[in-house]
Amino acid sequence: MNALPGVKSIPSSAALLLALCLIPRPAWPSAISIDDQGRAQGEALICRFVGRFIKVSLPDAPIEAVPLDLVEANFVLAVQVDEVREGHLPDGWKEQIAFAIHSPTLFFGGRGIETPANGEAPPGKFVFSLWQRPKDKRFALDVEPAPEEPAIPPAVFSAVAERYYALLDAAEAQEAPARKRSQQAMWKDEKEPLEVPAEATGIVVDLESRPVAGAHVEVEGADATAQGETGPDGTFRIALHDRSYRMLALVVTAPGYDRWAFTAFYGGVIGERVQLSKTLSTSLQTAVTAEPQPERRVWLLLEIVGNRPSSTLDPIAVFAGIGDLRSDLRALVASRAFERQDDMNDAPADRARQLLAWWGDPADADLLTGWIEKQKFFRASLAAISAPSAFEVCSRWAEEHFRHEGVADHPPWHTCSPVSTDPSGTHTLLRFQVRYAYWGYSQLVVAIRENDGWHLRRVADWEHYHESIGR
Repeated sequence: MNALPGVKSIPSSAALLLALCLIPRPAWPSAISIDDQGRAQGEALICRFVGRFIKVSLPDAPIEAVPLDLVEANFVLAVQVDEVREGHLPDGWKEQIAFAIHSPTLFFGGRGIETPANGEAPPGKFVFSLWQRPKDKRFALDVEPAPEEPAIPPAVFSAVAERYYALLDAAEAQEAPARKRSQQAMWKDEKEPLEVPAEATGIVVDLESRPVAGAHVEVEGADATAQGETGPDGTFRIALHDRSYRMLALVVTAPGYDRWAFTAFYGGVIGERVQLSKTLSTSLQTAVTAEPQPERRVWLLLEIVGNRPSSTLDPIAVFAGIGDLRSDLRALVASRAFERQDDMNDAPADRARQLLAWWGDPADADLLTGWIEKQKFFRASLAAISAPSAFEVCSRWAEEHFRHEGVADHPPWHTCSPVSTDPSGTHTLLRFQVRYAYWGYSQLVVAIRENDGWHLRRVADWEHYHESIGR
């Protein structure tokens, strides 16, 4: 049995589990009196946090854990900590915390939660309250389902969409003159002299057209290379060292944003509007789920599924957090407010559907049926594949794939490797990579864990590449 994630082994016998289970901790908050949840008078609330069960199992080695029973603690309960609301976790515990319990049946049954199988965990988010009695230092843990976050009203999506598309239309109008000027200069006879400006000018903004101050701007081309930064209003004005250029490239970078670049400015960079895209990260996804104000929450969600110039919506970067975004993604699609395309290919609602498709929850079929069949990169029909582990699911998919390709008897070099797993450990994204002598490809495979094992939920074509033959 594998060790629980985040639980640290200690060199002691199992009999010393309770004696050595608590690591040094800071002083607890003073004792408080509480009436809810049936806690006794005088117990001290150490912390209250929102989190998820990871799994409950018999440990394969002595571990550190917070004891919840005086009798022998045979099982260890691992919990993912998403947000601390009151107090603080014991010193040494951060993203995860482990509890020693005598019986899963007694623990979960006494709290009205269905007891999971060994190695499994109840689904969903819960509010955990950890208490301690000053007299005997005993610990107690209250658990209750976390209240569902209120859905964003459709009217909020409609209001944000109206402003979003208005900003998009305004940006198109602002960028049109520069685009037309560049096209005219591009088709001008190269033998004719081309009058070009001695400086590059423009403005750098974010998704909401707010100025991005302090962005680094670099202009490249022939001997005209120069660089500078945007001012408080997001504008830049950079003197060029040479005016003999015909075409320029522009590169813009700023902390927290993806790199923006364009390499074909003919006739100079004049009044160029640059929109930066937030870097996809755990902190950005957390900002969405932590935002209580509905309108602001939609704007933050659009940083992920909205128009992303010079960037892409990389499923690998966001996969682990899709589960937390799922309710908002569903609400955005259901609102029908973001069906209008905001680039050459997709609309925000399409990108929200993509993330739901990557997550692979069967409950989202109501929003994906009819759409996913039109997506060329998602495999439309999959064999029913189940296995004890996500890796084995990917391996069995490889066998099925090679049978379909007619090379089952002599399959090429291939490998399966996990690239992202959600905090609950129930959804895993793997890369299935195939390599021939001078070319290859990869697919992304989604496996989800249910009570009886891991199951194949989604496969998408991802990368194709060719290698040049050396001469």
